[in-house]
Amino acid sequence: MSSRPLAVLLLAAGFAVTAARADEWDEATDRDDGILTDNALFHGSQQEHDLARHIGPVVDQDWYLMGMQPFASYEVVVDGQTGDLLLGANQVQRMDVNGNPAQNGDVSENPGTVKLKWRTGAVASSVANYVRVSSPGCGTACDVLDRYRIRFYETTYTVPRFNNAGSQATVLVVQNVTSSACQVMSAFFGSDGSTLTTHVAELAGRSAFVLATATLTPLAGQSGSIRLLHTCGYDGLSGKAVSIEPATGFTFDTAIVPRPR
Repeated sequence: MSSRPLAVLLLAAGFAVTAARADEWDEATDRDDGILTDNALFHGSQQEHDLARHIGPVVDQDWYLMGMQPFASYEVVVDGQTGDLLLGANQVQRMDVNGNPAQNGDVSENPGTVKLKWRTGAVASSVANYVRVSSPGCGTACDVLDRYRIRFYETTYTVPRFNNAGSQATVLVVQNVTSSACQVMSAFFGSDGSTLTTHVAELAGRSAFVLATATLTPLAGQSGSIRLLHTCGYDGLSGKAVSIEPATGFTFDTAIVPRPR
């Protein structure tokens, strides 16, 4: 008997086994199909998943857990999807702690890419900490070829120093480098880490704001650090804090710094 037909049969059999296989997060007894998921994302995480049906006539869904901090901002990017998935705003959602939708994805930037961008406030526990990918266009017909990539970033920027004490005063300059409108909260902390005040700016695409920090009453005579939490996405901001010494005319620039990937 020729080995060629046997090889073809083995290849076909192997493909059939592979096509019936869900991704490893779905194969475990404790799967990633709800708020009990153990699949936690951290800054710089990148995973590839499928939405193949794995339990009877039930459409697959993938849930992700995220730990969040006060005064921080985050972004989830879903891309690399194969053609049958058709993932859109209602298929990539941020969920609250009870598993209810809190935010739909944004598909306005790039076709085939869905993004979620959000920020926390003084209390991180009050915001959602799950992302769900569900309801693909192929429904229960999805197989292991119906795949996508998910990435997660903390997008918070930091300024290690501002100074309004003595004769110096700090001016904060921040630009939205994207073409989409977004919001920026500047959170100011004293040298001991205590919260001094916050300032919120709504920025149109490619616009900027300039803030003389000493004009904010809680910051008069204070020095410390700044965190910028926003909805502009990773690498979505550019800027610096400029401390000015009027007596000499000297300026001291401190660039805003994103968390490295």
